[in-house]
Amino acid sequence: MGTVYKVLHPGLKREIILKRLTIRGNSTARDRFKQEARILLDLQHQSIVHMHDYFTEGSHHFIALEYVDGMSLDKLIQKQVVLPEQVAMVIFYSACLGLQYAHSKGIVHRDIKPGNILISKKAAVKLADFGIATSDKELDEAVDETGVTVGTPSYMPPEQFRDSGSV
Repeated sequence: MGTVYKVLHPGLKREIILKRLTIRGNSTARDRFKQEARILLDLQHQSIVHMHDYFTEGSHHFIALEYVDGMSLDKLIQKQVVLPEQVAMVIFYSACLGLQYAHSKGIVHRDIKPGNILISKKAAVKLADFGIATSDKELDEAVDETGVTVGTPSYMPPEQFRDSGSV
């Protein structure tokens, strides 16, 4: 749905992530991208990647996000194969704190997987990629087609296979 760049913010002189919507002429993709920005705007938590801005430039749509200097959990598992129990529990606990906070705001991520859990070099754990998240505040019917399953199949709960829109 998008291309992700690590860039230097010209005014702040800080590295950030710039996510650009690359699918053009697809109103569903554009609506989902805007929904991700609206959802992230409501999420201010130490275990969730912070959104700095949402903007358009010409016909292009962008989300500016916090850059997490480290790696995703899937890369760590590839590198280390077996994590020490205490390390695994800290990662799991931090991810759960982020999910609990999102759920308290009426938001369901719908794509929790090791690739969407980021770990900084300072051991901060952050949930990322709310691109298919759903919110009780948003009109998800506009972006979720009936009968279409969204998510990563190998990490989805059974109820998400049956009906992604009702998760």
